[in-house]
Amino acid sequence: MRGSVTRLMRINHVIGRHLRRRKRTTIADKTAPPAPDLVMRDFTAQALNTK
Repeated sequence: MRGSVTRLMRINHVIGRHLRRRKRTTIADKTAPPAPDLVMRDFTAQALNTK
């Protein structure tokens, strides 16, 4: 009974999934000024495809 999973995986050529660390792609620049608020946080629109 002991090692039966390992033996069955070896016989059927099944490989366990390895958890990988996430790759950090973007590092925020702490000294950069924030992006300007061009919409002034007003998200109401009179018609479609405006603002």
